[in-house]
Amino acid sequence: EQECGSIYMEERDYRFSPQKKAQLYERIYVRRELPALPFEVDHIGDLDGIKVYFRNGGWVIARFSGTEPLLRVFCEMPKREDAAEICRIFETFLLGKAV
Repeated sequence: EQECGSIYMEERDYRFSPQKKAQLYERIYVRRELPALPFEVDHIGDLDGIKVYFRNGGWVIARFSGTEPLLRVFCEMPKREDAAEICRIFETFLLGKAV
């Protein structure tokens, strides 16, 4: 930890209907929509979902499970509370849930 710093991982899984999957696919893969994020974005990748890399070394990815009807959101950040907050932001943005 002294050499590399702290890293905290947060993961969320969300079930959806076939109609909702089509809507999520359109937003994530076609329109590449992103919520307003509280950290400076370094770059964005789209190899396996939409992955946002932050300048602070953290990242978040929203992707579909390859084996289950789930949307998975993973986030890794230097602070635990930041990882949880980024997951909440993505949940509200993609699924319309108030958290």
